[in-house]
Amino acid sequence: MAADLFETYVITAVAAMILGHLTFPGNPAVLFYPMLIGAISIVASIVGTWFVKLIGKGGVMQALYQGLIVAMVVSVAGFYVLTTGIFPHGLGIFRL
Repeated sequence: MAADLFETYVITAVAAMILGHLTFPGNPAVLFYPMLIGAISIVASIVGTWFVKLIGKGGVMQALYQGLIVAMVVSVAGFYVLTTGIFPHGLGIFRL
């Protein structure tokens, strides 16, 4: 099962790289964008696990949600920095 999940992830990343290259042919950084998104997600997951702690009578789900929220905030911040760094206009994703 894990080999199939890895294969699906790699195929999706390669497809995103090909689409990025076809959409932005003059920007070689788009080839690294899917891999950098994955790297940011891994770091955010690791940071999120540091915040999964049982505190008081909150229960297991509260501890898991706490780690999920921290991982989400870290990943969105990383995605913002990465996207605005590679695409100066932000692709319309992070327009404020």
